[in-house]
Amino acid sequence: MANYGFNKDLNSFWKLKPKGTIEDTESARIHRFVRFMDEKRPFHNSQNYRRDNFPHFTSTVTAYTSPILITEAVIDTPDYVEIQNISPSPFIIPGWQLVLSNSQVNINLVNAITKPITPLLPGDLLYWSDNAPDPNYWGNNINWSAAGNGWIMIIDALGNVMDFVSWGWSESDIRGMSINVGAFVGITVPETQWSSDGIPTVSGNYGIKRVNSLDTNQKSDWDVSHSASESSVGVTNPELIIPFRNHTGI
Repeated sequence: MANYGFNKDLNSFWKLKPKGTIEDTESARIHRFVRFMDEKRPFHNSQNYRRDNFPHFTSTVTAYTSPILITEAVIDTPDYVEIQNISPSPFIIPGWQLVLSNSQVNINLVNAITKPITPLLPGDLLYWSDNAPDPNYWGNNINWSAAGNGWIMIIDALGNVMDFVSWGWSESDIRGMSINVGAFVGITVPETQWSSDGIPTVSGNYGIKRVNSLDTNQKSDWDVSHSASESSVGVTNPELIIPFRNHTGI
């Protein structure tokens, strides 16, 4: 096994190199990155990082599917949000949070409450509502409304966006958003986490649910339930196959 140096400053990750060498070309850096992922196996592991996915050592690294995904939301009274471990492995990574929008007209406003994502076994779900008697009460009003815009986001312990879904907002709105969550300032949504307009809104109360077991980070992964009674909050959406096809575990 190659003896790789490791700089604790994550911004210097690309400067990793085998000790005793002076190689620092782009292809060499990507080669070292793939070798590092093969040999060190940190928790951000995925089939997309394996060496055989980089036959020409191109500069594009495919985003992997997060083990925890947003799977459903109900825009009604009460509002609901659901997440699920869609991987074949237990999720035990500390510091991840669920974040909700707090305005139909200002994409950058964030609900004052976020929820930590606790350990989840494969296939396990968590959901919250803004119904105070519910044991899974969010803690305040989830400020969504019928035919209004909204979004949901999962961030990791470093403030990176791990999953995102939006309804009503245009793709240009989403590209321009910049939010603050606790100590994390200026969080933006990369195209690797959302690359389309938001899910179209409909009149009246409704729900949105994930129906594609291959996460493509686009509105086509989702379907609209035209009445809240069609929602499946708290159980796996019937259209989904767990674990997802593009996830090999963490």
